[in-house]
Amino acid sequence: MSDTERRQDRATVSNWLGDVVISKPVQLVVAPVLLLAHGLIDPVQAKLPVAGAGFVLNAAGKWIGDRRLSQAQLSRQQLELRNSINDHLNVAVWTMRNFRPQKSEHLRANVMVVEGKELAMRARSEGYRDEETDLRWRKGEGVAGRAWEKNETLVAPEDTEIPFSLEELGSPRDRPWNISYDHGRATIELASIISTPIHRPGTRTVIGVLNFDDQRPLSESLLDSLDVRATVEGLADVLGPKLIDAGFVPDRPG
Repeated sequence: MSDTERRQDRATVSNWLGDVVISKPVQLVVAPVLLLAHGLIDPVQAKLPVAGAGFVLNAAGKWIGDRRLSQAQLSRQQLELRNSINDHLNVAVWTMRNFRPQKSEHLRANVMVVEGKELAMRARSEGYRDEETDLRWRKGEGVAGRAWEKNETLVAPEDTEIPFSLEELGSPRDRPWNISYDHGRATIELASIISTPIHRPGTRTVIGVLNFDDQRPLSESLLDSLDVRATVEGLADVLGPKLIDAGFVPDRPG
């Protein structure tokens, strides 16, 4: 890539993220994820390794955000859009696993959608167990629920420590991030998380939460670093309209 192309990429990504100044190391992660999410490049054009490209291109048939809905209940277009959301998550995880100094096989990503008074996981990268995907989170519960409540990006550990022991969940007063015993049992292996709200386009109304999690502590996963925060918040902006188009969220506020 020429210097001119690098400057153009950096300017494009900076526009998506506001007026964030993005350095070249950060750009290695942010630019590919957001360019792919916007459909401006595909894995082959992005020169992803063959294994990575195949992984991304085959993802559509493997991860569908809402398994409770049958194919007959969804339009073909909505199914394709739901598959594409999973693709975006897998691309983001693959990119962050392979282009960052601190690589991790345990990095994952998911999208939780606001359904009434709860968050439900409706899209995800690979690696989640049914016990995790079936969980629902109320406002203020867990890092995702707290990000929904505060309407801002949160990183854990931040004002409390994780991971935690199940014994710590015995008293509601001492529960980290206000989570229940079932929540804690299902997510006990997680050591660092970043969650950011997904907004209805043109508003500050939260319609979902984008989460990245890792089994390594924050000092190793670096989920609080600039490149991760820029990637997560930029991808959340991209996913807002996609959640509506895919039928996860009503096109008009209820």
